[in-house]
Amino acid sequence: MKIVSIQVDGFGSLRQRQLDTDSPLALFYGANEAGKSTLMGFVRAVLFGFPTRQNRSERYEPLGGGAHGGALTLQDEQGQLIRVERYDAPAAGGKRASAGHVKVTLGDGTTGGEDLLNTLLGGLSADLFRSLFAFGLTELQELRTLQTDELSGYLYSAGLGVSGSAIMEAERKLTAQADGLYRPRGRNQEMNRLLKELESLEQSLRRSRDLAADYDRLQGERRSAEKRIAALEEQQEALRAEQLRLSLAG
Repeated sequence: MKIVSIQVDGFGSLRQRQLDTDSPLALFYGANEAGKSTLMGFVRAVLFGFPTRQNRSERYEPLGGGAHGGALTLQDEQGQLIRVERYDAPAAGGKRASAGHVKVTLGDGTTGGEDLLNTLLGGLSADLFRSLFAFGLTELQELRTLQTDELSGYLYSAGLGVSGSAIMEAERKLTAQADGLYRPRGRNQEMNRLLKELESLEQSLRRSRDLAADYDRLQGERRSAEKRIAALEEQQEALRAEQLRLSLAG
């Protein structure tokens, strides 16, 4: 997906600007304070929302008044044009969200909001977009932004020549499947249930072994008692014979 045009209604020092970027390479140049960083901030704001009102330096409220926001026209891999508008204006319910109100219009006329935009962006986060696609001198100076697992995944996918969002989606699915199989403190995952069942069987086996040991011991005691009884019976017979002999002799 690429940006083919930028429409700025009001964003910082920029006002009523229409820029065509439908070319293999679009280069913007100008003196300091010409609005280059402001334009990059505008692209980020339309795609991911205005920063909070507490962060006015990056919110870029219009210096000359008027509507705060504008639109981007995107083109996907199939050549479909997609218009993304975002303004700091109340939504249909009358509430004014800090991130602004977004409207996405597809080539076939279908419209949507944040959910549709998130789907089109393939799960791309604002931080990752800023680090990988729309970074400035500040981001270049912060090398820590190049050390996140998320950014590494996108850089890795770029080397493979596949979509970064596809890699991230596959990773999310694998993580969900792994969590469905086992979690360290989980109870309902398959492996957790099997481990609990195995532990119960091992306890039963230990009890069975203890019972078997007791059985063998008791069997030994029984055999020993039987031998002693047999010996006593033989001794009893001998004493009776001796008693009979003595009685006859008397």
